[in-house]
Order: sequence, then C-alpha cells, then structure tokens
Amino acid sequence: MLAPASGSVVLDMGCGTGLNFVGLEAAIGPAGRLIGIDLSSDMLARAHERVQRHGWQNVTLLEAAGQDAAVPVAADAALLCAVHDILRSPAALANVFSHVRPGGRMVAAGPKWVPWWRPASLALNSYAWLLNQYYVTTFEGFDAPWSHLERLLPELAVEELFFGAGFIAVGTRPSTRVDRCPVRG
Repeated sequence: MLAPASGSVVLDMGCGTGLNFVGLEAAIGPAGRLIGIDLSSDMLARAHERVQRHGWQNVTLLEAAGQDAAVPVAADAALLCAVHDILRSPAALANVFSHVRPGGRMVAAGPKWVPWWRPASLALNSYAWLLNQYYVTTFEGFDAPWSHLERLLPELAVEELFFGAGFIAVGTRPSTRVDRCPVRG
C-alpha cells in the first residue's frame, strides 16, 4: 500500500531488524534511499547485518526515538509497521510528518483490539494481548491506533484485517495549511 516509486526516499519508522527492507528495496531500487529508524541498538545491529548480507548501498540506519529522529532528507513516503508506541505519540508522529514532503504517502499497520460485539472478540483480544505485551509500553488507543495520525492526514483510509484484530491505514500528506498544525497532546 505504500507503493513507493523507483528512486523514492522512504522512512521505515521503528524498522526493527529490517523485515520490511526487502520489499521496500525492490520498489525503490538502487537509485532510491531507505532510512530505517529504531530506538533499539540491538534491533539496528540486526538490520545492519541484513543490509550487509544483501549488499544494499542506499540504506541509512538511525538510532533514535520517533520524536527525536533527525532525518537528513525529505522523504517521499513513511512506513509505520507494528509501532503502536510511535502511533500513540503525538510528538513522534509530528516529527515523522515533518520529514515527509507534501503529497508524500504514509502507511501505518499493526494490531488492534477487536470490538467487543464481534464474534470471538475475547479470544482474539486475549491473543493480541499475549503477542504484544512485551512490545508496547501502553495499550492506550489499541482500539484505534491510527487516531492521532488521522489528525495529520484528514483523508486517512483505514481497513481492518484479521477479523478486526489488525489494521492498515493509508494517507497522503496534504499540501495545505493543515500540515502546519501538528498533533498536540
């Protein structure tokens, strides 16, 4: 859904070990640039090993929190995959948003709570909790993890996946004055 063009600059926020790099590299090609950002030096060490193993010359890895990442270029797109804590941080989202050019695409995806009224919601939510308890600092907003992003991207399209236990949200950074109003909170 990110669909970066060949030669694009892409941010992979919370890139972890670089699991998304293969697909992103295939799309942007050697003329593109991939910037992976993660807070964990251990995860970035694994991402670096992946980059070396594939021989990619166009990957920059930055160790930083989402709100502190100093991205050296304007990005054409940003991926926020399985990064609930970044999605719940207005400061981190504002920083990511500021590094994506107007008209740039932003895609977020990850787990979420299944609404209580759906069949099997208790089982699915218990499973979601078990899978995510060690990877998030808060379950606040787990019913709609994209809600802060929606304030920055007014035409954000959200699709539920996995019987409502996952989501993918796709939007484009507007080129209007709305981009001057970062999320507060």
